[in-house]
Amino acid sequence: MSLNSPQAIENHIRQTVGLARDMDFRVTQARAGFAEIEVGFQAHMTRLGGTISGPVIMTAVDSAMYAAVMATSEHGRYGVTSHLSIDFLRRPAATGLIVRSRILRLGRKSANFAVEVFSQSDPDRLVAHASGAYALFESAAPEAG
Repeated sequence: MSLNSPQAIENHIRQTVGLARDMDFRVTQARAGFAEIEVGFQAHMTRLGGTISGPVIMTAVDSAMYAAVMATSEHGRYGVTSHLSIDFLRRPAATGLIVRSRILRLGRKSANFAVEVFSQSDPDRLVAHASGAYALFESAAPEAG
């Protein structure tokens, strides 16, 4: 699998990350150790109080982590989320999101991330911070074990 452009990574995520299929998102940057995605606002993304719902933010964070993994590997890698922890720092406005994922450590079988989430309406104020990890493997069918 060769995923060397933001568009190729975005297409792969749309095909393989279930909830991402329903989101208006774009991979805007992808390079070794880093990815940025933008999620366009859709009314169904909100919850009571007119704020973006937690599951939308979590899906965006997970997609950004996966994009960073794929951008880092020359031939692309497969992975599954093994850890995700989010601190919601302030109420995000009912606008789109900007999500930046940075790989902190990349090993042979796992990757650890720091992820920042911003509202498109206020791109300088952090609305959520996440830490996460991916279990990595080279093929689409990992060994059972």
